[in-house]
Amino acid sequence: MKIATRSFMRLLLSLAVMLSAQNLFAQRTVTITPGFGTFGSTIMGDTTSNGTRDTNTVYLLSRGGLYILDGTFSPTFPVHIEATGSGSMPKIIVGLPTGGILPNQAFQIFSSLYMKGIDLSGQGELGGAVLRIIRVSANDIKVYVDSCQLEISAQSAFRVESNNVDMRLTNTTFCNIGQMVSPDNGRAVDNRGIPLDSVYIQNCTFYNITSTVYRDGGGTVNYFYYNHNTAVNIGFNGLKLGEAKYSYVTNNVFKDCGFLGAIGTPTHVISLSPYPDQSVTQKATFMYNEYFVDPSIISLYPTLTQPVLAPVFFDTLSQSYVTNSGLASTIINEALNFKKEPGLPIQTITTYYNNPTGVQVDMDTAGQASFDFSYSNTYKSYTASTDGKPLGAVSWFGMTVTGINKSETNTLPSDYNLEQNYPNPFNPTTNIQYQIPVQSEVSINIYDMLGRLVKTLINGVESKGIHTVAWDGSNNLNQKVSSGIYFYKLSTGNFVSIKKMIMLK
Repeated sequence: MKIATRSFMRLLLSLAVMLSAQNLFAQRTVTITPGFGTFGSTIMGDTTSNGTRDTNTVYLLSRGGLYILDGTFSPTFPVHIEATGSGSMPKIIVGLPTGGILPNQAFQIFSSLYMKGIDLSGQGELGGAVLRIIRVSANDIKVYVDSCQLEISAQSAFRVESNNVDMRLTNTTFCNIGQMVSPDNGRAVDNRGIPLDSVYIQNCTFYNITSTVYRDGGGTVNYFYYNHNTAVNIGFNGLKLGEAKYSYVTNNVFKDCGFLGAIGTPTHVISLSPYPDQSVTQKATFMYNEYFVDPSIISLYPTLTQPVLAPVFFDTLSQSYVTNSGLASTIINEALNFKKEPGLPIQTITTYYNNPTGVQVDMDTAGQASFDFSYSNTYKSYTASTDGKPLGAVSWFGMTVTGINKSETNTLPSDYNLEQNYPNPFNPTTNIQYQIPVQSEVSINIYDMLGRLVKTLINGVESKGIHTVAWDGSNNLNQKVSSGIYFYKLSTGNFVSIKKMIMLK
């Protein structure tokens, strides 16, 4: 009995220690009351009992609540904001500070930002719109936005003006960015020639943006990843990638992107510039994307007062990557109709060209609260992605893509991995995707059932990131191999992985 009692007491002591440890390392939370100025004053004035700031604090905003900023929110320390409760997203709009002048941006951050489940609007409480929703003004910081909505600004959702920022945007909607009085200014992400570390955009929706989803403007980016996103009604371009070292653009929908067309030289939905350091091997993967411009828009161009050229999907450099990879057949062009989407920007185009000095017509927002960018399962795009899901943002289909965790590191990705090839079985071409966390010596080789080398696909230095290489079923002599089972092997440093694939003819 005494032994049992001692055992029971030890169990209670262990539980007490565990609970104490959980409390010791628990994340501190502060709930912010809706209202005017409460958001900024609570966060900026928040300190612990000893007068210091706890950067492990999560600031909670009540769902259904309205938060009105008293001027620009400008933290110089890391900020973590999340929604709590049930109902619609908590909404942040911009108030008029003393003096009654609308500021240029809603947020201007000087340290890392993590935001989840928030509707952040650049609209002023009395109307009007700020130039930028979030201005990023510090080097080497992280900007993580997950399951949010960023809406309404005259120029951009993000303006990045500092070096080596790691930006990750997932499961988020960006809408009504830019104004037709100056359409080239409307950009979801604008880095204005600033070198960035990483830009990671996944499962996001972009619509009614007057210029482009992403605009590089002359600065390098080490790693650009754009996967399972939907872009609709984008005025001039889709992605102006600029001098990207590695670009990965796959499983996306681009509908009516570049709808404003151009005079003289056509615009491109996806464009890429050579990487300035010629000692670095630039890499780009563009595959399994849907691109479509409504015929009503195309037929409008010849009727305008000036000859307008229709947009072209790829520029010369990005098209060369598509052609050389053998993945041109993965680019889909079908007349995709969403369940409920903005109206065609016919009047927007007509007024822009026929009455350029008159009152311009912004894009349709009527009923936007009920927009639904899902589409029928009868379309080819419905199962065309590399993971068998619909192309575009999959949240519209009740599906999920892994979001962002605050604990993720600055590297994309954080470990080595070799994926199963797709399609598998295949004929005649298959794709092999792999990831490396740091620049590494990499080799990928194909072997037959007897262990004999068939083909060397990769043998050299690769930058960190997610990479894809295609195998066309040929050997090192460019001869087509026979049907059967083959093995592909990734070797890099201390990491080795081997997987099996099947060729059927």
